[in-house]
Amino acid sequence: MPYAPLTLFNGCPSFFQDFNDRLVKDHAGRSLAAANRIQLAQTGLGLHYVDGLQSAASKWRLAEGVTGLSYSDISDVSDLLATSYSAQARVSLSVVAFEAFARIFLGGNWPDAQVAVFTAHNPALCSEVRSMLNTDGLFTKLHSSANPAQQARLNNFQNSGRDDELYPVCVAIRNAFAHGAIGGMSCVIDAAPKLQMYALNGIRQYCDDLGT
Repeated sequence: MPYAPLTLFNGCPSFFQDFNDRLVKDHAGRSLAAANRIQLAQTGLGLHYVDGLQSAASKWRLAEGVTGLSYSDISDVSDLLATSYSAQARVSLSVVAFEAFARIFLGGNWPDAQVAVFTAHNPALCSEVRSMLNTDGLFTKLHSSANPAQQARLNNFQNSGRDDELYPVCVAIRNAFAHGAIGGMSCVIDAAPKLQMYALNGIRQYCDDLGT
């Protein structure tokens, strides 16, 4: 007997709903979910859903829609500082969205989810980001504010040429942003929207590929 799928929240991006329905509608879908270590759950009314997907969809929609921070006219924040922090915020919210999406997997941690989701590399973006990290000591600042595991991933990306470790740069920017570790550095401004969409499009592509 097919499962009865749960309708996600009103306004949920359609690819999330399609992904959910594909994985709960029948035995083949549930087998696909199990093979990809995706957790399914059931409401008391017998409606089935990908566990954690509602939260992930909500955070994805928020992260995709943000374009920056807003400051009052009397805040006396310079244009450069405002633009840099807005850029860092865009990357940070995309990381929040990805961490929420990672929780649909058994284990629920982003390093494992990263391997599953980011299978297509972007050499041009990686080159741009490496150039960014080499500017004004940004790599050193991110590296010094990261924990040992994150430091190893940053080294893998920057010093070993591992394009599969691009997403950890997003994580490092989010952590540095939260602690004010890189201030209003201008070198993050151009690449930040691309990193934002790299994370969000990775989620969308994964859902599209597994949901069809």
